Amino acid sequence: MGIDQQFVRKFNLFDERKAQSSKNRPPAAHQSRALSALQTWYDKKGDPNGGLLVLPTGGGKTYTALRFLAAGPLSDGCRVIWLAHTHHLLEQAYGALKDSVFRITEPRDTLNARVVSGTVGHFRVYDVRPDDDVLFITL
Repeated sequence: MGIDQQFVRKFNLFDERKAQSSKNRPPAAHQSRALSALQTWYDKKGDPNGGLLVLPTGGGKTYTALRFLAAGPLSDGCRVIWLAHTHHLLEQAYGALKDSVFRITEPRDTLNARVVSGTVGHFRVYDVRPDDDVLFITL
């Protein structure tokens, strides 16, 4: 079996921003607190200690992290490597990205995302392109 093209996407952020109303659900209280803490950490720019998002199972870690990344680092032009220990978690995060990309601010107009793993249908490391903005990767 070859590579499944569903695991690579180029988002047109102009179109995503226009369609935002259907995807704009507010965070729960615990997610709002986590988003605030992440933003405080991110605003320090260069904190060598890094950051860690900890929420219980079912607490919305993927939603919270993607919302933060879209509004902050991805809007600032950063690239992201999303590491997960199973291909199921990669596919979950990759699928959820579509609900947060509208938060990526101008002037950015496109976002490229790709799933990379050894799983059949996923891209391989040698398929990574210089214009990939978000890589969902596992061993």
